[in-house]
Amino acid sequence: MVRAGRDSIFIDEFLSHQMVAVGWSKLGDLSKVHSREQLAQLVEQAWPENNKFQNASSVGQLYRFLEEIVPGQAVTTYDSDSRIYHIGTVVGQYEYHAEYDPELRHSRSVRWGKESFSR
Repeated sequence: MVRAGRDSIFIDEFLSHQMVAVGWSKLGDLSKVHSREQLAQLVEQAWPENNKFQNASSVGQLYRFLEEIVPGQAVTTYDSDSRIYHIGTVVGQYEYHAEYDPELRHSRSVRWGKESFSR
């Protein structure tokens, strides 16, 4: 499950751009980061005001997005307005798009299926 932002604010972008994405834009391009330790260091530098549990949660979510989601894997997102789950297949590696909204810069290409499921 990759959420399309709080209250599904980015659902239209996910579906129209055939993608899933996460925020943490303050970190910049993460294409050369391949370990939790590297990621933890970057997160701690970017948000020194956060406690260790907040940063650990960010690292876990980002690491899964960067390293554990792979092409061919099923992915789901939820549209809270229509109460619909959308299911797709990841078709791309991690990409960083500096030109996108800050909450969409870390992304992966997805082929969304024609089927969706009501909650």
